[in-house]
Amino acid sequence: MVALSNYLSVLAAEVAGEVSAYKRSSRAAHFAYLEAGRKLADARESARRGEWLPFLEACGIEERTARNMMILARADLTPEAIEERGGIRASLEALRASAREPTTVSDCEGPDPEPIDDVAILLWVQPRVVRHLCADLRRR
Repeated sequence: MVALSNYLSVLAAEVAGEVSAYKRSSRAAHFAYLEAGRKLADARESARRGEWLPFLEACGIEERTARNMMILARADLTPEAIEERGGIRASLEALRASAREPTTVSDCEGPDPEPIDDVAILLWVQPRVVRHLCADLRRR
């Protein structure tokens, strides 16, 4: 290993401290993002018709951002998992890509459950859809 000059050794220690602070703040930001997503999901379930958009306006958040927060929160990711995947955007892209892979509704009783692809991402945002989908399959 090459010995560093005193100046570079001091700079290396300072940079390591800054990197550590960045990682802590990044995890804290991801934790806050996930907590907001959980609370938004709770609010979404509780909101009556016509209350959701005014609620988001009162929060100062865009609908798309709220949807993304809820998707990550419902995926039960940890701040560390988000960081490992490369951040919020990369985590969302990975979830959307995995949601596009065909799956089946195996827990529903009904004739020949069909593969789901485009609907899968909706299931992350609206868990109630699963109950309605299962009910529709049972009626067939």
